[in-house]
Amino acid sequence: MDHWEKAKIKLESLRGLKENWDSYGATAIVPGAVDRAAKLLDVLKDAGYSCPAVVPSNTGGVVFEWDEPETDNEWDIRVESCI
Repeated sequence: MDHWEKAKIKLESLRGLKENWDSYGATAIVPGAVDRAAKLLDVLKDAGYSCPAVVPSNTGGVVFEWDEPETDNEWDIRVESCI
């Protein structure tokens, strides 16, 4: 199993995180954020990026993290509601 497959499995596991999953009042992970992050993982892989670490956000989204020698990056993937 490569890093990308492990990232997808981790991403799917975030769907099970419910309200207060961190015991500090975190919002449940929004399924749409997981869906959007899964599509973005595919795009990143196809574009030749290194595989990010996948972690939950306490605001209901998904965070991609890269800890590279020259730089650290975080992308916060959320689904915003529009009326």
